[in-house]
Amino acid sequence: MRTQSVDTSPEFERIQIARIRAFSVVKKFTSIRSWTQSMAYANLLTQLLPPSEQISTVLQIAYSKSIV
Repeated sequence: MRTQSVDTSPEFERIQIARIRAFSVVKKFTSIRSWTQSMAYANLLTQLLPPSEQISTVLQIAYSKSIV
């Protein structure tokens, strides 16, 4: 198997894939839904905010406003 990422070893990718394959159907669906929501939100941020505010907004969401 050819690695999909230059910074991830093929062995670690095999482990990741094996763990994902072991997920229940509900867990797979939940994971996909979460990624889809995250990507849709990230896309919305890039369309609505100028680049200088995008980084700040992402940090606020990830770490709470009190830290940023």
